[in-house]
Amino acid sequence: MKRRRPGGFTPVPTNMGGLTPAPTVALALALALVGSAAAQGRDDQFYLPGRFNWTFLRTYPEAARLFNGFDYGHAVLYELLLENPDRPVAELEERQFDYLTRDLLRKPPRFSVAEEAIQPGYSRTAWRAKQMFDWAHTLHRQIYDVHSDERLSPEQQHETVERLIDYYLRNDRLAFTTRPKTMELMDGQEFSQVFRRRYPKFNGLIWSYHWLQVGLYESLLLEPDLATRREGIRASLARFWEMVAGAPSTLPQVMPMTSAVAPTFSRRHPRAAVIFDNLHMLHDIISDILVSGMIPPRRKASTIEAAAAEFRDGNRNIMEMEHWWMMGEHMGGVDRMGGMPGRKRSPAAGLRPNADSLDGSAHLGGDPGGVARVDLRRRGSDDLRLLVRMNLAEPAHQTVHGRPRGLRDAEPLGSALQVSLPPVGAGDRPQYLGTSRQPLGHDLVGQRSRGRFSAGGGGHLDEIGHAH
Repeated sequence: MKRRRPGGFTPVPTNMGGLTPAPTVALALALALVGSAAAQGRDDQFYLPGRFNWTFLRTYPEAARLFNGFDYGHAVLYELLLENPDRPVAELEERQFDYLTRDLLRKPPRFSVAEEAIQPGYSRTAWRAKQMFDWAHTLHRQIYDVHSDERLSPEQQHETVERLIDYYLRNDRLAFTTRPKTMELMDGQEFSQVFRRRYPKFNGLIWSYHWLQVGLYESLLLEPDLATRREGIRASLARFWEMVAGAPSTLPQVMPMTSAVAPTFSRRHPRAAVIFDNLHMLHDIISDILVSGMIPPRRKASTIEAAAAEFRDGNRNIMEMEHWWMMGEHMGGVDRMGGMPGRKRSPAAGLRPNADSLDGSAHLGGDPGGVARVDLRRRGSDDLRLLVRMNLAEPAHQTVHGRPRGLRDAEPLGSALQVSLPPVGAGDRPQYLGTSRQPLGHDLVGQRSRGRFSAGGGGHLDEIGHAH
């Protein structure tokens, strides 16, 4: 059986070229920024008006202002990596990490950060991707506002959030797809994981940002009154600072999945939850693109543009919603992602909603059934030691899912064990059995073909099957 090497994102032709010499006068800098951004289209759009806007900032200022600091942290990281992909490890792992965690995040900006001023080079290079992040962050903050507005009933909050998501998706030039993209895009490319390997502590800091950003929804949704919601928010903030203080060992070890960290929010607003997971994946991918020596400077812009286009496309390289709901378990559980947020644990992260539909309806209620687990360790089992049975509507059609440890769904047991050990010198990639720090949940990509990626036309990735 032959394997094709995974290809990178197919570059999309742009007039950016790559890095340009720094202008010598302020006017040249301004013209370069405006001209390059105009070439990709500014695509600015005003947030949806409503009396709920800014409620989160007024009610929970310590959390809202911290998010302004997170925006700065993302912006300065991309600018530094674009300027010099080979920056000394200590510059990010020590100097920048310490500045962020001991200074800026302790005294975060009072207002949103104008990221173009912090990352002018990156904004010129990847304006569309930057705008996609901004538009998704706007959705994030407006959802916080709605769920912080005590004047709205739970039903009104739910309806308003679904209207916000509809409004967000109308801008299809910037909106992330509501279908979960396969983890292979983040971890299976030739350039994948280079950033987290070189700068593991700073990468863990970024993941802790994402943990807090989705985790706060749980307190807003689960706590019965304003006082306990504030207590829950404070507990999550305290947990964030504990992660930072004990870095790197206390930082998230895998990318936090919204379905695992914020299961209540994910059941009620599955479209938004998927959007945010796709957003966080693209954050990681762009960090890898900027650092990777496999992608020359002249191709950074086009590769980022191709990656951004991939995450707007809901027809390719996706996983089924059922698999997305199980990813938290496949990646090692929520504890590896930072733990559960709030002052008390939410329902189990592995539960899935009553239906896989993404229309936002019928998610105010609880889960349709429990999750039955069968511990087979007493039988001396290894690969099948944990089975998860989802209680479906028809008892006669119960489905048993194995927790993958090298075995794949609907694959004969014998074929899955043909290669029981990795080859000598195998790399740290998901396809090498037992050699990756990432659990093998990457294989659940929701695709019938179990192939690898190759470069295709139009800025997309094609999936090809194994040749026998």
